[in-house]
Amino acid sequence: MGSLIIMGTGQDFERALVKAFNGFFELSGTKAIAYRRPQTRYQPQLFDIFVDSRGSELYLAIECKQVDSDAYESIYFSSHFGKTKGVSQVQRESDLLDLCGRNGILAIESWSPSLRKRKAFLVPWRHVWYHFQRGDPNIPQSVITSCPSIDKSGGKYSIDHDDMISVIKSLDNPPRRIPRRWTKNINREKTI
Repeated sequence: MGSLIIMGTGQDFERALVKAFNGFFELSGTKAIAYRRPQTRYQPQLFDIFVDSRGSELYLAIECKQVDSDAYESIYFSSHFGKTKGVSQVQRESDLLDLCGRNGILAIESWSPSLRKRKAFLVPWRHVWYHFQRGDPNIPQSVITSCPSIDKSGGKYSIDHDDMISVIKSLDNPPRRIPRRWTKNINREKTI
């Protein structure tokens, strides 16, 4: 008898990512919070997760997508992003980033049903905008897999200090320095 593979919903991925970010903030003593945007029926949603912080390095807007890596090689603009009144979701979200000054991230949960493995790639929004502006049909897999990623283990995602530093360094407006407390607090936790 074959095994049943249960795919999570997009909201499950969003919740898991919020928990991973907030877990990192708590461990590192960072004054920041990640939260999901409430969804309203019949209203276009701009980004799934926001991260607010006192420092600009973590002022983020995160759009979440899930992809079956056995079926798709990349993220396609026509099938993975919606349109409202003829305006693409990518355009609307890019406009929001321009207005508010947040750094945008496209978080792509890639799962392989054949391997039963999940991984989240955190793609800086400049890659999304670049390929959209060029009129490309998709964001190539080579671009996605070259971005920072986190693995799902034990049913959850977790972000450590190395993950966070690679995400911050990849952003469109990275800070000039990485806060020292991130390294100090997390290293202390690991040695205990």
